Amino acid sequence: MAAAATGSVNLFHKYGGDTDRIFGRAGLRVNDISSPLEELNLQNFCNLFEEAAQSTGNSNIGLEFGQNFTPKKLGMLGFAAISAPTLAASLRTLEKYFPAHQDQTSFGLIADRDIL
Repeated sequence: MAAAATGSVNLFHKYGGDTDRIFGRAGLRVNDISSPLEELNLQNFCNLFEEAAQSTGNSNIGLEFGQNFTPKKLGMLGFAAISAPTLAASLRTLEKYFPAHQDQTSFGLIADRDIL
C-alpha cells in the first residue's frame, strides 16, 4: 500500500531531490502515493529509495526514512499492531494481516521452545 511511502516526498525534498525525477525513474508518479490505500508495487517501492539515494547523494536516505516511520502511518494495520495488549499479540496481528498491506512479502513468527 502507498501508506508505506508516507513522508518520502518531504524527505526527498529535504535533501534536494527532484521528486518527479526520482519517482519517474522508480516507475512511479508522485500521485501514486497520494492515497494511502492505493497499491504500490514492492519492486517500485524499493526502487524509489535506490533512486532517491542516487539523486540526493544520501546513501542512507532509506535508513533515515525507516527511522522516522511510525506504525500508525500504515493505517489500520499499524493501529491494530500498536493497539494490541502485548508485543506478542502485536506481532501476531502483523503476521495475520500483513498480506493485506503487502502481498509480495512473507512474514511469519516461529516459536523456538518458549521463545517466539
